[in-house]
Amino acid sequence: MVLQKGRCLLHKIKGHFKHKRSPFSSPIANLPPELVQVIATFLDAPEFCSLRLTCKRVYESTLRYFGHSYLRTVKTDLSLNKLQTLESVSQNSSLAPLVHKLVIQAPDEGLDLLGHGILWSRHPSGHISMPQQGIQQWQDVLQRLVHCRSFQLIRNNAYETDEQGSLLTPSDAITMIFCIIINTGIPVVAFSLDFRQGAGANYLVTERINANLQKLEFITAWSNLQELSLNFAMERTLIVDWAFQLIQHAKNLQKLQIDFDLGDETASFINRLSYTGCLSHLKELTLESVSSVSGECIRRFLRYHQNLRKLSLHAIFLDAGECLPILRFLQHEFSALEEINIFNLRDGLKLVHFPAVSENPIIDEAQGTKFTFVSTKKRGEMRNIGISYSGPRMYIALQKLVDWAQFLGYYH
Repeated sequence: MVLQKGRCLLHKIKGHFKHKRSPFSSPIANLPPELVQVIATFLDAPEFCSLRLTCKRVYESTLRYFGHSYLRTVKTDLSLNKLQTLESVSQNSSLAPLVHKLVIQAPDEGLDLLGHGILWSRHPSGHISMPQQGIQQWQDVLQRLVHCRSFQLIRNNAYETDEQGSLLTPSDAITMIFCIIINTGIPVVAFSLDFRQGAGANYLVTERINANLQKLEFITAWSNLQELSLNFAMERTLIVDWAFQLIQHAKNLQKLQIDFDLGDETASFINRLSYTGCLSHLKELTLESVSSVSGECIRRFLRYHQNLRKLSLHAIFLDAGECLPILRFLQHEFSALEEINIFNLRDGLKLVHFPAVSENPIIDEAQGTKFTFVSTKKRGEMRNIGISYSGPRMYIALQKLVDWAQFLGYYH
């Protein structure tokens, strides 16, 4: 495929030079911008930078590709070096609009510490002090990045150190970003907290989160949110209350993904969401690592979101006998559903698998729609524990899941 693409590109270049004389000293500078951009896709980062430095015309014609490939998503550890680099980008009128997303993550798994090179002051209660110079510097940069409306915070470990010194922890970074949102009114469109590393005990350190989510400035900015991803243990009431506010204020949310990390407060959190009425625009929903939740609780929550287009259920531990009722519920109540993804579904102590999909995954042969599935092998037998379908005739697809579902005991 790459060879064919390269030959096609070479043919276009030869044809271009055959019929048109270049007025530039460098032949490549006379190529149409779209051809220069295609050439750029074959180059690694150092080669691409060298290409951009050949002349002003090539530099300008590759700006869009450069922005999409290297600036659209910027990763930072909030250090002074990264701050200075992004500050330079933010002060460049051509480059600043190209940044759309900021990813905050420590440089290595170590102690998950952020903000090296900046002196951070901390309140005696444990959270970072506000205002302070480091927060103001990052706030100034983000205000100049006029299209940066998406934020992702990643924690490398399941825990946070108590020996952070004058540096920041991932939970401190939450405080910093939320305070900047409150101060500037940045209309956030996507936000992700990825604090889950391994199964269980991936807690938020609420003592370090100090941002008033009830402030009008936050509620106004947060009302623009369209995508929200929360990956941490729903283990304590304080965590559940805080996470609930994030969803409650997201009045226009269209895509929600929650990994509950098998937390003990999962059921209470889902019950609270069932009665909020704040997710009326939701189109995509992913629930992961759910335990100790009844089928009725899940159905009650889903009943308020029957306009869903996409539903994913991963590692859902239901009470015994609840799997088939939920599949039938989806079949009869969710006429707008276009995609379903199921993985590692449990019915009591039994694993649900779908053996018949291996023999006939086709839903509509004329349209070419069919199931895709994930299999594992245990004791010499293949088990289809993950199954997905996207397309029309969802009613038939869900009926097949009901018909095919089999239940394996723990030692089977």
